[in-house]
Amino acid sequence: MGRVTKKGPESLEAHPFCAVFPEMTPAAYDALKADIREHGLREPEISVYEGKILDGRHRYRACTELGGIAYDLVAFEGDGCAAREFCVSQNLHRRHLDESQRAMVAARLANLPQGRPANKAANLPVYSQAEAGALVNVSERTVRSAKVVLDYGTPELIRAVDDGAIVVSLAAGLAPLPAEKQHEALAAVNGKPNRAVISVVRDFHRAERHADIRRQAGEWEPGTFDGPYAVIYADPPWKFAHRLGDSRAPEEHYDTLATDAVCSLQVYDRPVSELALPRAALFLWVPAALFYPDAMRVVEAWGFRYATHFVWVKDKIGIGWWVRNKHEDLVVAVRGDLPPPLSANRYASVIEAPRAEHSAKPPMVRDMVDAMYPDLPKIELFARGAEPDGWRFWGYEARSRAVG
Repeated sequence: MGRVTKKGPESLEAHPFCAVFPEMTPAAYDALKADIREHGLREPEISVYEGKILDGRHRYRACTELGGIAYDLVAFEGDGCAAREFCVSQNLHRRHLDESQRAMVAARLANLPQGRPANKAANLPVYSQAEAGALVNVSERTVRSAKVVLDYGTPELIRAVDDGAIVVSLAAGLAPLPAEKQHEALAAVNGKPNRAVISVVRDFHRAERHADIRRQAGEWEPGTFDGPYAVIYADPPWKFAHRLGDSRAPEEHYDTLATDAVCSLQVYDRPVSELALPRAALFLWVPAALFYPDAMRVVEAWGFRYATHFVWVKDKIGIGWWVRNKHEDLVVAVRGDLPPPLSANRYASVIEAPRAEHSAKPPMVRDMVDAMYPDLPKIELFARGAEPDGWRFWGYEARSRAVG
């Protein structure tokens, strides 16, 4: 082999070892070609092993396409192991790869076949993921993420990691999704920083889990059956430990329930816990004086665990035993692995709304709950008025649609 001036179409193929590195992007290749056209070939050596290009395949392709560009074909001397490591070393030295891109290289290295049985001399030791990661200076965990992308990702997702458009850990979260979902996610994260990509990836997974809950609920039609529900919204008539002796006290307006009675509440002749799907959310109104331990007792008795809470700040001051209350709490609890709402469907923890009739809650809150978990079966306990679409109402003052 020696110095060659090549014209016409390329005739040498890239060696399979090169496959661990992705092809250049069209823009990067065009830039390389333009530089060679203007300045000539800065690195003239094209390494060849087993009659195929081991290093320099993009330079070789550019020279053959441009025509009249001289380059040196140099035969690599060494066995297959040495050739493979030379290929990796040269590409890592030449390319400026981030951690995710190097992880993809390592995952491909670990996937390389051992060799061709017909040619025993070509048999190579197989890299483990840890060994491949060490070769390109990434952790085994990162290599495992890259393996998930290679095994389950669409070509577009794989290319996005190879091009540095998305980090491999986030891509691994998208890879198990259906191809159309991967495409939607990539479109949503296009050009965004990785911090924003995290929200997009999480939302796609949450949406899939929400859809699974809808499937689990079966053929649900609002108002036609008594459960199970994915969302329970409740405003119990709490009984206070101290009778306030005021015309505004709850007992002056309706029958109240002690905490034990709320815990053991029966709805449609069954415990509240049996109304809910294995993955469900509970939104429970509770006066500030009963937040702990009463509200927590109810949450646990109904089969949920505390997650967080909203605070409703009222426009007028109310009564109270220790302090004059001007706020009320809305506990948010979950059961199972119910995912949080999508990023766009989350609200500030402080709700500012005027007081209405006695103990009535702002209608906007039901709309918030509806938006947080859209299209999931919901029931409101101790509801007032007529059922809106998508809800089942239960309670003395509830006006339900006819049940068919």
